Amino acid sequence: MVWCLVAVSVGGLALAICSPYARRHAESVNCGNQMASIGLAAKSWALDNEGRLPSDFRSMSNELAATRLLVCSGDHLRVSAKDWAFFDRTNSSYEIISPGMSLGDTTNVYFRCKVHGHLGYADGTVFDGKRRRAKVLW
Repeated sequence: MVWCLVAVSVGGLALAICSPYARRHAESVNCGNQMASIGLAAKSWALDNEGRLPSDFRSMSNELAATRLLVCSGDHLRVSAKDWAFFDRTNSSYEIISPGMSLGDTTNVYFRCKVHGHLGYADGTVFDGKRRRAKVLW
């Protein structure tokens, strides 16, 4: 009986210590996945617009399913816009660094996350501080 209580206490303590790290890591991975989706939407938009990436997120309203995609899961202060009619810069955790850049430019940063600092590129890949990657499947 005592061993069970000790095991449960140690397990609970380990979970309490690891939980904030696990949550931040999951938010970071989710952010990278959202950024990969945004990057692919920008690429799709560029294919219809002379090979130039959009200068703002509102231009991609047809390619992006919803405004909630523009709020990072790690951004606990920002609220997504109800819809595109109400969207402005304050509703986005991401910012476009190189508006109108060429779709063929895959070496320069197109946009970034203001929360995690992840960098998004024209080819839909994301640099998360460790490596450049596409979407991560759980």
